[in-house]
Amino acid sequence: MKVKLSAIEVNNNDPFKQDAYGRKELAIALSGFVKGLDTSFVIGINSPWGSGKTTFLKMWKSYLEANECSCIYLNAWETDFTSDPLISLLSEINSLYELLDEKKIIQEKHINRLKATGSALAKRSIPVAAKILTAGMLDLDEIQESALVEAVGDGIRDAVSAFDKQKNLINEFRSRLSDFVQKLKQQGNFNKLIIFVDELDRCRPSYSVELLERVKHIFNIEDIVFILAIDKDQLNSSLKAIYGSEFNANEYLKRFIDMEYHLPYPDGKTIANNLINRFGYNQFFSSRKKYQELQYEESGLIKTLTYLTVAFNISIRSQEQYFTIFTIVIKSTPVDSYLYPEVVVLLVILKFEAASIYRNIIYFGAPVSSVISYLSSLPGGKDFVFSSVGNLIYARLLMMASNSYRNSNEIDELNSLVKENKGDQIYIDQAKNVLSLIDNFQFNHSFVELSYITNKIDLLTK
Repeated sequence: MKVKLSAIEVNNNDPFKQDAYGRKELAIALSGFVKGLDTSFVIGINSPWGSGKTTFLKMWKSYLEANECSCIYLNAWETDFTSDPLISLLSEINSLYELLDEKKIIQEKHINRLKATGSALAKRSIPVAAKILTAGMLDLDEIQESALVEAVGDGIRDAVSAFDKQKNLINEFRSRLSDFVQKLKQQGNFNKLIIFVDELDRCRPSYSVELLERVKHIFNIEDIVFILAIDKDQLNSSLKAIYGSEFNANEYLKRFIDMEYHLPYPDGKTIANNLINRFGYNQFFSSRKKYQELQYEESGLIKTLTYLTVAFNISIRSQEQYFTIFTIVIKSTPVDSYLYPEVVVLLVILKFEAASIYRNIIYFGAPVSSVISYLSSLPGGKDFVFSSVGNLIYARLLMMASNSYRNSNEIDELNSLVKENKGDQIYIDQAKNVLSLIDNFQFNHSFVELSYITNKIDLLTK
């Protein structure tokens, strides 16, 4: 079993070989749309943090490169230490040139001219531009001399002159960039230049804004398509951090993004199965299924994880982190011992997603029924709590939390409920099932104290 996953490596000969979440058809459909565009275009791929956007982008990029598109990938978060995002974009364009230079597709003079103009543009600093940006007047095409007068007062003539030089430099850069793209098409047989920008929502707010501005005002060129991977909610928060809580971030983003697409989120069972496979749990659990009492460990883990990840809306990335904890707990358990995977999964997730519930039962002696009631209150909770896995968790927690099987007040209450046979039948049936499981655990000595598991979890997560 693996303790931590490495990033998925995309096979250029088969980009979607590890497409566990069924996103290949989406990439193919979007590729047809992108290749058919006859103008510049910006597509926003919106999905929460940790939902697999980066992997999707890299697979899609590889597919496009095999289908007559020249592509650039920029991780904005890794480059937001630069003073101007244009520098980062130029660096990636230069890397593309160096790759193509081996095939003599682009002459060196073309990339040198582009780099020289772009560098001059990135280095040029105009005080008025900074004042305009901080005032929120972000669209250069709409700036008028009267706005400049108000912003800089007596320095208007120098400011306007500097602004004109900046605008001329932008036009020169756009012209040379357009020439570069046309050379790609003519000599390299490429259909488009696709620029993927990842992790934009994780950048410092000012850098995110500057990058969007560069995309709109400088790279708005025929045959250049930007694909922006964003968590829109997080990006909206970044924008409001700059312009205030009342700022209409959604309307602002519409000025930059021509089309927004919400990346479909896989269902909980698909995610659980994929992570079990990638972490190497399949082989581990297969070796234990020869023992009758252990043959349902894997399915119990999947069912518990599937329910809890949906109920708590846990991201794929967070699930990967939880799997690291599951793995270490399992590895620290003797080979011939019970793993209690359902309980391990429940307690790890409760510790991070419902800390007060975790603390109450572990440290303050809250009844096990309070955990069951809490789970029932979550989306889909009742179906889970009254399922076979829910009963198993209930029974195991009762055994683990009780100092003595015979002296447990909660177990006595369940016995009374069954004996009196009054109330909702679903609760009576639940009590019967839980008590039957407890009798089985007692007979097989298949229980440990709760601290046996929580000590491992707490040691790993302090």
